[in-house]
Amino acid sequence: MLADGKNQGMLGEHTLEIDPDGLTERTTVNVQRYSWSGIERIEETADFALFFTSAISAHVVPKRRVVVGDTVRFLGLAKQYWLSATPAKQAANR
Repeated sequence: MLADGKNQGMLGEHTLEIDPDGLTERTTVNVQRYSWSGIERIEETADFALFFTSAISAHVVPKRRVVVGDTVRFLGLAKQYWLSATPAKQAANR
């Protein structure tokens, strides 16, 4: 599938930014915005943070690549924003 077409924006550098309203993904060819209510879940491994936009699709962030601030603060703030997006998420994560 990756051999078909140019697939611009699929491969290469992606920048993810968070703010109280959501997550923004930037590449050299696009900008995509997700509200926190559009993020299904946030998971964490020893090396990666995963922002799931569906049951089978996620933004995978290598922790070593967080370049502004520190990884612990970045993930803590992301989870805080995400949990604040809907009361159901708050109840499910207690």
